[in-house]
Amino acid sequence: MIWGSALANGEPEAAQRGAAKPADSPSSRLTREDWIDAAWAALSEGSIDTVKVDRLAKRLNVTRGSFYWHFKNREDLIEAVVDRWIQRLGRTTAVHHLLDAEKPAPDRLWDVFEYVIRTVTGPQSVFLRIASQRDRGLRARMEQEDGGRVQGYVQLFLEMGLSANAAQDFADAYYVIVMSEFLRQGALPVDDRLAIARKQHAFIVAMASRKSPDDAGIAGR
Repeated sequence: MIWGSALANGEPEAAQRGAAKPADSPSSRLTREDWIDAAWAALSEGSIDTVKVDRLAKRLNVTRGSFYWHFKNREDLIEAVVDRWIQRLGRTTAVHHLLDAEKPAPDRLWDVFEYVIRTVTGPQSVFLRIASQRDRGLRARMEQEDGGRVQGYVQLFLEMGLSANAAQDFADAYYVIVMSEFLRQGALPVDDRLAIARKQHAFIVAMASRKSPDDAGIAGR
């Protein structure tokens, strides 16, 4: 089991093992994706603790027995929720075509930022990161995904002519801006979010064109 205390508020093991699976009922016709969609929506409402089988069953107007057609337990569902996060924002699952497009590197960098803004319309990523502070397994998985995303940015900054060290520094900084965008501007209309992000992007690219963090005035901070 990779999930720790952060996800320990799940369902009793006895209830998980003994849940009946209806042979033919409306609840049995729910798909695995239906449950993941409901969990993803619930996650936006407060924290990882809002993702509970009983609560989701009530939301879907079914009995909890339907859940066990598709998942072994709540932990299995949380794994699927993290998969959803990776699928929507991951370097290899969502933005690889933007990173590899035949465009100048700054344009590809912006395309990724714009994609994230248009895709992230709720605080699920924020609540997953909060939960990861209490769960080593979740934190390790998210850190691995973050590392892959940052390396995509590193390649773009290398194409802009930066050294390996400078490209890493700028990629780290850019990723922080992208990942914190919803936390800061998520309540604004998408067009306003894009306008603010475009200015941030232009600033980072302008600093990167100087090819030195020292020139950018951010070294050592």
